[in-house]
Amino acid sequence: MIGLLVYALAHHILPLHVRLDSLLLVMQLNGVYHVHNQVLFRKYLQVKLLVREFETITFSHVPKAQNNYVDTIANNILDWHLSHVYHNRQP
Repeated sequence: MIGLLVYALAHHILPLHVRLDSLLLVMQLNGVYHVHNQVLFRKYLQVKLLVREFETITFSHVPKAQNNYVDTIANNILDWHLSHVYHNRQP
């Protein structure tokens, strides 16, 4: 999430609509639920600081069943990145 927001700001994508398959995260970002975990709360605060930089930003929930295609692409990108980063590291 933080990387997405930083990328959007760097590319001047100031009105932004973020769709997430985690209803809990959407509710937390929209201020409906509180973040209780201290580690996650620090990340939450980082996100909230970044959110202030946007002209408008919205967070909405997309059910997991409707998000399979995007989830598969994201997992493939993560797998590729991890295999290349860790495989190409010099000791």
